Amino acid sequence: CEPNYALYGVPLLLAAALLNFYKLAVTVDETAVRLRLGAGLVRVSVPLADILSAEAVKGRWYHGWGVRFLGDGWLYSVNSLDAVELKLNNGRRCRIGTNDQAALLAEAAGRLLGIPAVAALERVAETSAQHALGRAARARNVGGRFAVAVPEAVHVRGAWAVLVDDVVTTGATLGACGRALLAAGASAVSAVTVAREG
Repeated sequence: CEPNYALYGVPLLLAAALLNFYKLAVTVDETAVRLRLGAGLVRVSVPLADILSAEAVKGRWYHGWGVRFLGDGWLYSVNSLDAVELKLNNGRRCRIGTNDQAALLAEAAGRLLGIPAVAALERVAETSAQHALGRAARARNVGGRFAVAVPEAVHVRGAWAVLVDDVVTTGATLGACGRALLAAGASAVSAVTVAREG
């Protein structure tokens, strides 16, 4: 009786896929946005000088996870329909799946502008999902729920803080975050968003 080697191939292919697509690490340094999928066999570097714009976008369900060619660029994702799309000066695009669009946008903008991007805020109490709440309920839901993390307070005191978010609907979250920054000693707070909803 000969062993069926094809039966061993399927688990090996699944293990290789899981090893390469279990996480997506994105870093932004002085020269490039760098992506590393899984164990690092797939690595991509996008020079900051090649980026014309960055935008928070929603992916399509059929794009799934992994690496996909989109016709005019590439998608890199492991578990999210949310993405940041980089439009490049050669007409191509690079779409990066992420659960934290605002952090990636802030990091890229900070590097391009030569200013530090600091994740200074932390959620100090749970909030409900905002999507079904009206304006007043949203404000109550997030009021007092954010504070400046103690190690980051040194970056906030006396600084003009700029909040970066992907989408603003009523401004309740931005307002709550702004109040937390002012309470921690920021001299002023501004906000930048990619889109407005509602």
